[in-house]
Amino acid sequence: MNRRGGIVLVAAGSLLSACLQLEPPAGDRIPPVVLEMTPRGEQVPLDSEVSVLFSEPVLLGERDGLVVLLPGAEVDAELLADLDKPPLGQKRAARCLPCTVSVLLDGQQVRLVPEQRLEPGRDYTVVVSAALTDRAGNPLVDRPGLDEAGRPLGVNTHWLGEFRTRTGGVRLNEILANPAGVEARGEFVEVVNLTGEELDLSGWRLDDSGGSSPGDELQPCPGRESRLLASGRVALLVGRDFVPPDDLDDGVALWCSDHASLTSRGLRNSAGETLVLIDAAGREQDRYGGWLDSSDHEGCSLQRRDPLQPDGEDNWYLQRGQPCSSPGRLAAE
Repeated sequence: MNRRGGIVLVAAGSLLSACLQLEPPAGDRIPPVVLEMTPRGEQVPLDSEVSVLFSEPVLLGERDGLVVLLPGAEVDAELLADLDKPPLGQKRAARCLPCTVSVLLDGQQVRLVPEQRLEPGRDYTVVVSAALTDRAGNPLVDRPGLDEAGRPLGVNTHWLGEFRTRTGGVRLNEILANPAGVEARGEFVEVVNLTGEELDLSGWRLDDSGGSSPGDELQPCPGRESRLLASGRVALLVGRDFVPPDDLDDGVALWCSDHASLTSRGLRNSAGETLVLIDAAGREQDRYGGWLDSSDHEGCSLQRRDPLQPDGEDNWYLQRGQPCSSPGRLAAE
């Protein structure tokens, strides 16, 4: 098992840099082809692994960049030409997603496991380099089989496979209703943007079991004036007296209500207290059903297991250990 950047392949015949008629090598004359890649299509989970199955065992491990994964927008003719003549330069390799690469089924299957969760609503491409060969040295082709003269029917070229990750809305992801110390300084609700596009949360609000009141509408906190929350990123919804933790990344967006605490009466930490996220147009975007009681766990937050899954008791848990809250970081990070 080797750690390396991965690049995703594009559909066979796409962006061909060269189409070469192959001379059959001695012995084994049948070149390898890609039989299958998973995942495919739309709404692919963000924690997906990539698997590429070949018609026979291939050689992989001596050179980086023979099977890679990257955002679809990064794929161009120059990158593909470089991939077909490895090793890939450092600048172009940086465009590939870091993946753990493993070879299975005696060399017939290659698996890529991204080191970080994929971003929602984004196109990804898997690329198999034209330099990939089988154990007899036959290079990858785009069509299986030999002609009557024993020559490969296909041409030597890279292979591309594409998929698109699933999207959601803006989701409640973590709730700290019982911070250690002064509550207004530590209370927060973390949200994650799974829409696939940037969003402005100005005018959004949280409605707790006590209803909403004037001053609930959120605006960027002083000193954190960015109004756009990037797709796949998190933001903290807080009151005006909130004090960011020392380890909170400067890039984490903060939106403040006009109350000292996030809501007019402060967040409630007992079971049964619902929390509803409402956008600037008054539409409900998400909710927490008040499943857990954190009143005896000072400083520990409620964490959503999977923000792409619906709200429910089995999708939330109380963080334990130290630290027992993780503001500004998705659980997968």
